[in-house]
Amino acid sequence: MDWPKAKTTLIIGFLLLDLYLAYLLFFVPGSQALPTSLEVSGFYKLREVTNHYNYSLMSEPVPMDTSPLPVLEANVKLFSQQQLDEIVLKWLGELVAGEGLANGSTAYSVRERFLYLGQDGALRYEDRALALTPMELSREQALKLFNTFAQTYINPEELQAYQQTLIVQQEDGSWLLEFNRQLYGAPVFADKLRAEVADGRIRRFETRLGLATKGSWLAARSRLVTADRAVLRFLAQQGKPRESTVEIIDVRLGYDFANADKQELIPVWRVMINQPGEDYIVPAGVRYWRSGGP
Repeated sequence: MDWPKAKTTLIIGFLLLDLYLAYLLFFVPGSQALPTSLEVSGFYKLREVTNHYNYSLMSEPVPMDTSPLPVLEANVKLFSQQQLDEIVLKWLGELVAGEGLANGSTAYSVRERFLYLGQDGALRYEDRALALTPMELSREQALKLFNTFAQTYINPEELQAYQQTLIVQQEDGSWLLEFNRQLYGAPVFADKLRAEVADGRIRRFETRLGLATKGSWLAARSRLVTADRAVLRFLAQQGKPRESTVEIIDVRLGYDFANADKQELIPVWRVMINQPGEDYIVPAGVRYWRSGGP
C-alpha cells in the first residue's frame, strides 16, 4: 500500500467533511428558511456523518418536528445549613461533617455511600460498595428498584410531577433511567431524577431539590432549529474522530438553564452519549444561531 498517498487521501477526506460541517453550522442557520422538521432521509444522512467521527447514533431524535417554545422563569431555592443537615440525615442515615469542594458543593460520606449537596439543591448520591454477587437485571427489575428508591427519598407528591424520559441499558449491563418534570410537552433537564441501577441496587442517583418550574413566560415562543444542527455542532466540537466507537444514546429537545445564574430556562437540544456524565447541551432557539451560534 502507498502509505503517503493513503494519508493524503484521509487528510483531504476529513478536510472536506469539516467544510461540510462548517456549511451546515454557519451558513444554513443564517438562511431565512430554516427547516422545522428533520426528515427520515436527513436522519440517515446524519447517521453517516456521525459514523465518520466514530459515533453511533442509536435512535431518532425526539422530536423529529419542532414547534416554537417560550423562554421560562426558573426559581431555584437556596437551602439553609439546617435544611442541608436534614437532607444528609435522611439520605445517609447519619449526620456527618461535610467537606467543601471547589465547585461550591459539599461532600458527605458514610462508609461506601457518598452524597454531594449544593446550596442550590443540586444532589448527587453514589453507592461505591463492591457487589458481592453481580446481578443481571431486566428492564422491569431496574424500573422497580428505581421506583422503590425514589419513593423512599423523594416527596411522594413531588414524584407525581415526573414522567419517564429515558431508560437504556449501558455497555456494562447497568441501566440508566431518567424522569423529568414536563413543561409545554418538553422535559426539563434541569429538573430530573436520574439513576444508574446495577447489581440489585441504585449505584448513582442525581436530582435537584427545590427547583420551581411553574412555566411563567420570560419571552414569547420562538422557532427552534432541528436536532441535526445540535448533533453537527457536537461533532464539530470534538474536532477529530474518536479512536473507538461511542454510542449517542439520546438526542432530545427540552429545557435547561440559560446560564450559571439559573434564572431562566431556555429550549435546548441535549446530546447524550453512553458514558457517565456525558451530556452536551445546545440552545435550540433560532435567535441563538443567527446571533453567531451558542
